[in-house]
Amino acid sequence: STIEALVAREWPGNLAELSVVLRTAVRRRTSANIAVSDLPESYRTPQRVTRLAGRERAERQAIVDALEECGGNKVHAAAALGISRSTLYVRIRALDIPV
Repeated sequence: STIEALVAREWPGNLAELSVVLRTAVRRRTSANIAVSDLPESYRTPQRVTRLAGRERAERQAIVDALEECGGNKVHAAAALGISRSTLYVRIRALDIPV
């Protein structure tokens, strides 16, 4: 969710940085609520994701790419990745991939 993405950040720029991100999101929003997609790209994923090791980061990106290429169809994405659907679900949860 949007709140989870914002709360997960460390906010080294504190209130000024948060203010800029929220103003950007308000300008981008397409409804009364701010969606994760309204946030600047670098703020859309939980901070924990940026701390993933190289292999996990590559695995996460491969899953995200496969899901996009398959239009969100998890069965097809799992097949494209050569893994079972249940493994895909486990990795989606472990790697904080929004679906």
